Amino acid sequence: GILSPPCAGLKGFAALNRVTNPEAHARSLSMSVPLAKLAGATALYQLQQGRRFISENPKGTELYNLGDWTQVRFHPRTVWTYCDMCMDGMRDKDRSTHTEAHGDLGL
Repeated sequence: GILSPPCAGLKGFAALNRVTNPEAHARSLSMSVPLAKLAGATALYQLQQGRRFISENPKGTELYNLGDWTQVRFHPRTVWTYCDMCMDGMRDKDRSTHTEAHGDLGL
């Protein structure tokens, strides 16, 4: 399966928002955490059934510390890779190179 749960509240300005705007941060988490846990359960199920998955999220996300993701992270068949989005030709609105690094986890 291909997994790409939202990273709102789990990366980027999350630490700053947690302090400066806790209500908005809590709203972000209320959307992201349940979907992150569902994706983790799906990835773990795939591994347990001898199947494959790929998960895309920004490098450094807290996603992989939630729920079943902790088991998935340390599973012997799990492989990590990182890709700068500019390597895929991604551009910002002003056509400049998009430099955000994404972490891909999968098998």
